[in-house]
Amino acid sequence: MKTELNLSPQDNKKLANLCGPLDENISQISVGLDIKISRKNSLFVLNGDERKVLLASQLLESIYLRATRAILTEDIQLSLSLIHISEPTRQAEI
Repeated sequence: MKTELNLSPQDNKKLANLCGPLDENISQISVGLDIKISRKNSLFVLNGDERKVLLASQLLESIYLRATRAILTEDIQLSLSLIHISEPTRQAEI
């Protein structure tokens, strides 16, 4: 699934805090959820498994809302851990 997410109103400071140095935070989310994320300004393009793209979109919006300060690597890792804990486990069909 491919979807676009436009974070508005565009705030360059909040975008910089969300993305981190050299887009490190975006890379962590991308790797952590096994999807592709690209961006240009406040427009993010997410591509991958539908469920994971939805989770990433929600996570990006949530972080953007509180990105008035620098977002640490640990903040991203904690958020990803919480996502993985809350996901239901899938059992193989017999």
